[in-house]
Amino acid sequence: MLYRKKRNQPEHQIDIHHSNRLTLQNLKAGEEAEIVALHGGPNFIRKAESLGIREGLKIKVISAQILRGPLTVQVGHTKIAIGHGMAYRVEVKR
Repeated sequence: MLYRKKRNQPEHQIDIHHSNRLTLQNLKAGEEAEIVALHGGPNFIRKAESLGIREGLKIKVISAQILRGPLTVQVGHTKIAIGHGMAYRVEVKR
């Protein structure tokens, strides 16, 4: 799926279905990783950053539900629950 920025910004497309990409949803409970990139439009990035999810920060998965359920994650001292779709767009590295 390709996402584009707003009309007044230069056209930029991001392929979020790259097969070698490690996303937040691939991590198991208790695992920690560094956020590498946020893949999505400006509204998604604004939402993620308002929750404290920013590139370069460490993020830890506290709990993960099976069958595309929400993930509880910790960024810094803050614990938040995010949905499967949002977790898929957060690229991480171990």
